[in-house]
Amino acid sequence: MSFLREIFKRETTKEISVFIIVAILIYALKNIIDLFLLTFLFTYLIYSLEKTIIINLRKYIKLKEMFLTIVLYFVIFTLLVYFVYKYIPLIVNQSIILANGFMGGKSQHNINKVQQYLYPLVGNVDIKGYLKNEVSTIVQFITSLGKWGINIILALVLSLFFMLERTNVRRFLIKFKTSKISIMYKYVVLFWKDFLIFLVRLFSFKY
Repeated sequence: MSFLREIFKRETTKEISVFIIVAILIYALKNIIDLFLLTFLFTYLIYSLEKTIIINLRKYIKLKEMFLTIVLYFVIFTLLVYFVYKYIPLIVNQSIILANGFMGGKSQHNINKVQQYLYPLVGNVDIKGYLKNEVSTIVQFITSLGKWGINIILALVLSLFFMLERTNVRRFLIKFKTSKISIMYKYVVLFWKDFLIFLVRLFSFKY
C-alpha cells in the first residue's frame, strides 16, 4: 500500500494522470474541438494585435483596452458580413450552375462525344461517374463551408465575450489555484504553456 502511495506522490505520475484526464475530456468534446480551437486562435490573435496597437500608439494617444476591443471586433464583423453578403451567394450559385451543367441533358450529349474521342486512347472511361463524384465533392464543399462559417461566427462571439470579460475570467481561473483541484490546475497550466510555445514555434517555422 505504501508502495502505491509513493508512486502516486511522484510528479511524473501526477503529470501522466492529469494528461490522461485532459485527453479524455478532449475526446469527449471532440465534436466541438474545432470551435474551441477557433475561439482560442481568435482570442490569442486579437489580444496580441490589441497589445501591439496599444504599445505602438501609447506615445501619441492613450487607448482603453475595452474601447479598442470593441473597435477591432466591429471591424472584423463588418468585414465578415461584407464577405458573406458579396461572395458566399456567388460561390453557391456558381457551384449549383456547375453541378447542373455536369448533370444536365446537354452535358450527357457532350459526355458521349468525349467518350468516343477518348476510347481509342484510354479505353472505356466512365466520365459520367467521374462527374458525379465531382458534383458530390461540390455539395460536400458547400456543406463544409456552411459548417465552418457557423463555427467562425460562434468562435468570434465567444472570443469577444472572453476579451470583454478577461478580468473576470482571470479571477475565476485563479480560484482553481487554491482549490481542491489545484494540482490539476497546475499541470493544465503547464500543458497549456507548452502548447502555446509549440504553436509559436510552429508558426515561426512555417513563416
